[in-house]
Amino acid sequence: MRTYEDHEFVAVGRLAPGVTQAALSSQLNAVQGRIKAEHPNPAVNPEVAIRSLLDDAVQEYKTPLYAMFAATGCVLLIACLNVASLLVGRTATRQREMAVRTALGGGRMQLLRERLLESFLLSAGGGVAGIAMAAGALGRLVHTRQDLNRIDSIRIDGGVAVFTFAAIVACALFSVLI
Repeated sequence: MRTYEDHEFVAVGRLAPGVTQAALSSQLNAVQGRIKAEHPNPAVNPEVAIRSLLDDAVQEYKTPLYAMFAATGCVLLIACLNVASLLVGRTATRQREMAVRTALGGGRMQLLRERLLESFLLSAGGGVAGIAMAAGALGRLVHTRQDLNRIDSIRIDGGVAVFTFAAIVACALFSVLI
């Protein structure tokens, strides 16, 4: 005789093509209902919980990762604003130089290009330093936390590079346009 007391059964499956999660849930709930009817012991749950394998693997880490992502975004925003304010301050101190260059025949576009190139180079230096620090921190995380699920799949990929490049361009443009 099988007992259903104080045991937790976990089934892993793959959805067949064309089957939705709702259909699977209704079928499994029917089976679970029959088991509950045969064994009214309170240990048998009346319903099943269905979640994807990815959700199951990262469930306990999802909220801390989102919090860390938000904190990182705030630090990035603060850093960009600091660099932009430094460049605005530098531009204010260079007003006299710009007036002399304009009086000597320097075109507006030429002066704007120069400021944009300077801002872009400073932002690119910060972006490269940020990627290098992130790679070092990621290497340390992978080395020290082998107990995390799918730790080997955490890496700096093309999405990170595109985001970094977009942040560099945005910071450079923002500092020039202010």
